[in-house]
Amino acid sequence: MSSRLTARQQPRETFVVGDVHGCADELEELLGRAELDPALHRCIQVGDLFTRGPNPAGVWELVRGYGIECLRGNHETFLLDLLPRLATGEAVGNERELKRFAAATAAEGELAHLIETLAALPLWIRSAPGDRSHPWVVVHAGVDPHTGFSPDAPVETLTQIRLWPPSGNLSTHWHDFYRGDELVIFGHDAIGGLVEWRDVSGKPRAIGLDTGCVYGCRLTGYWIERDTFISVPARATWWPVR
Repeated sequence: MSSRLTARQQPRETFVVGDVHGCADELEELLGRAELDPALHRCIQVGDLFTRGPNPAGVWELVRGYGIECLRGNHETFLLDLLPRLATGEAVGNERELKRFAAATAAEGELAHLIETLAALPLWIRSAPGDRSHPWVVVHAGVDPHTGFSPDAPVETLTQIRLWPPSGNLSTHWHDFYRGDELVIFGHDAIGGLVEWRDVSGKPRAIGLDTGCVYGCRLTGYWIERDTFISVPARATWWPVR
C-alpha cells in the first residue's frame, strides 16, 4: 500500500493574518500573494475585522469565501453592541461604511447571523496535538506573561493587552517578558508594529502582525510552518493615526 498522501490529506499549513479593519482590497491582495487555497491551507485572522476601514462588506465576503477562522478582538466586542444600533440607522461616530454594512446585512436578513457569529468567536486558537510545527497559539492582543492561557484569563487581557506591567508603564510590552513554550501570534498593537521575538536558537516565540494597514501602512500575514512573512501596502490612509 502506498504511503503517499494526496494534497487534501496532507497536514495543512497555516497562514495567520493581522488586523484587517475593513481593508478588503488589501486582504484580497494578501491572500492572492500567499496563494492561499482553502482546500490545502488553513487561514486564521487575529481579530478586528470590520471597523474603521472602507469595505467591511467585502471583508465579510472574503472571510466566508476562504473559510477564514477569525478570533475575537476588542473591536468585535465593540461591534456586538454597535451593530444592532447601526442597522436601525442610528448615527454612531464616523463609521459610515460600517453603518452601510450593518444596514445591508439587516436588509438581507443576515444581521442576527452575523451577530451570532461574532459572539461565538474564540478568544484563541491553538495548534492541534501532533502538529508538525512547534506548538503555537493565536490570540488577538496577547497574554499575561506569568499566568498564560488559563481558563479564567480575563477577556480584556486577551483582547487589549499591550504593555507589561499594565499600569504605570509606557515602554515594555507583555512579549518582552513571555517565556512560554508555545509560539504566540497576535495583533492589536499597530504602534508596536511587526514583532519578531526569537529565542537563542532562532525559534520564534512571539510574532506580532498588526502593521497598521488601516492607518496607511501594511497588511501582514505569517506562514507558521514556513516561518515566512508576506505583506502588502495599504491602498490609502483609511483612518487617521491618533
